[in-house]
Amino acid sequence: MHPNAVRVLKEIGVFDKMMAKSIVPVSIILKAYNTGQVLHRQYLEGPAKKYSDCPLLTLHRADLRQVLYDEAVAQGVTIRHGIKIDVSGVDLIGGTLTTDISEVIRADLFIGADGGESVVRTALLGYKPKAIPHGKIVHRILIQEADIIARPHLRYLVEKPNIVVWLGPECEAVTYGLDGVFNVAFTWPYSTDPKDIFFGAQPVDLDEFRANLTNWEPDLREILSLGKDCLRWEFFEPIADDEHTPWVGDTGKFCIVGDAAHRGLPYL
Repeated sequence: MHPNAVRVLKEIGVFDKMMAKSIVPVSIILKAYNTGQVLHRQYLEGPAKKYSDCPLLTLHRADLRQVLYDEAVAQGVTIRHGIKIDVSGVDLIGGTLTTDISEVIRADLFIGADGGESVVRTALLGYKPKAIPHGKIVHRILIQEADIIARPHLRYLVEKPNIVVWLGPECEAVTYGLDGVFNVAFTWPYSTDPKDIFFGAQPVDLDEFRANLTNWEPDLREILSLGKDCLRWEFFEPIADDEHTPWVGDTGKFCIVGDAAHRGLPYL
């Protein structure tokens, strides 16, 4: 989690609860993909103190959602699940939403925080933008830290909570530990042909993927040999007409925030 987001957690009074579920990395280490040479080390304690003690955090997204959910309920917010909204149910002028069970919801302001495939955004634009492949996919492999600790020459990766990144040609492997699990997010080149687009997670043959890494540092290849499963996701470009997307509707009754308004690519 970025320090700017941490500052928000402090302002709404949930920082301590989130810290109890997070790890504070000591540094970000950038390594050459083939030799393992350290190219740069960014220590994070100094910048955190400089910016109002707002550290960079590694955490589970589910934990963040739960902390925010619990705080919203404690503040008296009514939360309902299982409601589906179609674009046809968004009345920008009248300021209403009609659900899939024909329930009409009225409010002074609707905030569309519904991600890159935002229904509210589509309503504001008047059409649904096409997905544009970025030419990259990310492979995610999870390894038990106990398996790494069992190999003394690999312990340096988990003894301190660092974010270690191997930089390769048109790709990178971002690694970090969290709750006893070593996470590897491996960005890899992929087709930009729209016919090859896929949404959501896909299983990957891990042995086949590892076969592409013969030139990578042995430590990273050994770590990946400890993994059992691999899933991949496709990256998409920010919508081409982002600069023309209205973040607030003409009547002021609808607005969009986050990825719905300015979707970004998930790079380090």
